[in-house]
Amino acid sequence: MKLKSIAILIIILVLSYNEIVAQNYLNGYQYDLNTDTFTKFKYTRSFSESDNEYTTTYNVYHPTKGYHAITVKAIHRVSEKKVVVNVRFATGGLLSEICTEETRYDIPSLEPFGHRGFIAEFGGSRVPNQLMVKFISKKYENVKVMHINGSIPSDNEYIFYVLDEN
Repeated sequence: MKLKSIAILIIILVLSYNEIVAQNYLNGYQYDLNTDTFTKFKYTRSFSESDNEYTTTYNVYHPTKGYHAITVKAIHRVSEKKVVVNVRFATGGLLSEICTEETRYDIPSLEPFGHRGFIAEFGGSRVPNQLMVKFISKKYENVKVMHINGSIPSDNEYIFYVLDEN
């Protein structure tokens, strides 16, 4: 009887742990312009601050294999009124950088800002923006990346990541 109670308690703990871990993942999708396909993926988001710079880091997980595949890092440089977003392969190394985009603002607001981009302009309404970010609060510190171009500049393959979970 005691063994049965312990087994039930372990099962409850494992299920609770899985529920807590699952709540940390957000849903996004990758859009491939060449094939006009949308692929769903999971990602996590974290925030940090250092020397008047606010960083939002996204770990994007492979849609079928589940490993951390892409890192998207948005750095808000308050003194420059600029947001720089970098997309990299999670493996690191010299060739891990995919692309870097940046945008500026005059007056901070909770409205999304960035730029549509020439690829999106030619691709039509199905294509996400080249860069779209927005502040997450009226403190105007950390930003949320909504759309980011994830294309390697030398390739003819056009990939976009949509991280807006709403």
